[in-house]
Amino acid sequence: MIESYRLFNCNRCHVQVHICRRCDRGNIYCRPCAPEARKESVRRAGAEYQRKERGRENHAARQQRYLDNKERDHAVEQHRCVDCKEMTHQGSPVADETPQLPAPQPEVPATSVLRRENANVQHQLQLSNEETEESDVVLCDFCGQFCAPYARLDFLRTRRRRTAPRDSNIDATVFT
Repeated sequence: MIESYRLFNCNRCHVQVHICRRCDRGNIYCRPCAPEARKESVRRAGAEYQRKERGRENHAARQQRYLDNKERDHAVEQHRCVDCKEMTHQGSPVADETPQLPAPQPEVPATSVLRRENANVQHQLQLSNEETEESDVVLCDFCGQFCAPYARLDFLRTRRRRTAPRDSNIDATVFT
């Protein structure tokens, strides 16, 4: 079988994605969009569940348990402390009166910082020039490894293992 990578467009942001065979699990979203799409899917499933009768009943029972526990905890707290006030929001913690100064940092000459930044920029430009010269090299957008030289636009076909067909017409007879 020829080694290849899959090329697809993200179903959310429509960016072209390269994915190697090791990372390919039928993905339809790019790496940044996958968690967001998952959140949306879970939210939609929860909303659909809440619209059904069983979901409404479970939600009502869970809410009732919460209110019962809250009432019980409040009664215990009232028993412990007579002067307690019911608070919905807590205020900010009291700040220290003495201001904290940041720790002194060693001074670095500005010229050495500029030289380092300039060297980093030159290195990045050199890497980008090398990448344009080797335009046939593709990196996986998920793991960053080099992809195989051939691209495909569809999923790999998996071979299904076939079990021997059961023939119900054959009687189990013992041959002697």
